[in-house]
Amino acid sequence: MRLRKNKIRLLLLFISVLIFSQTTYSQTATKKENIMAAYIYNFIKFFEWPDSNKGNDLIISVIGKSDIAESLSSLAEKTTLPGRNIIVKEISNMAQLGKTSVLFIATKSEKTLREIKYNLPMNGLLTLSYAKGFAEKGVGINFIDMGDKIKFEINRKVLETNGIATGSRILALAAKIYDSY
Repeated sequence: MRLRKNKIRLLLLFISVLIFSQTTYSQTATKKENIMAAYIYNFIKFFEWPDSNKGNDLIISVIGKSDIAESLSSLAEKTTLPGRNIIVKEISNMAQLGKTSVLFIATKSEKTLREIKYNLPMNGLLTLSYAKGFAEKGVGINFIDMGDKIKFEINRKVLETNGIATGSRILALAAKIYDSY
């Protein structure tokens, strides 16, 4: 019963973040990155991860240049996940990746995306981006601008292939859902 109450509280927090992100704001890079970081943190909490990812430190890697690494680090310092530390690292190439659970692809390079898709073990890896068309090309979640709001697209097939289960409530909040890899 207590677990159910905690899940309800977390869902309410997630919904409040979504409502906040839908309000009008001046589109500065820092605000966008903060909103995306809040989304990412909530995705991490609400998705069901493969057993291989449970209980370990949760490592979020950011490949490419983006202010989102700073936003994620700030959020990781202020918040926790039950039994897990959140570690954020910035990397400039695939060789630096190591073990990671969440990969934010800050580059808009399709070459980098292909390298990730074909050279990384994808089981248990949540891939995210903020680049037009990347959800269709194999990223699990892609952030998009919709007017003055930040929304997200989900590639359900990619998440399922990577062993990450999404709930119907999160899918209902997506601006678009893709079912192809």
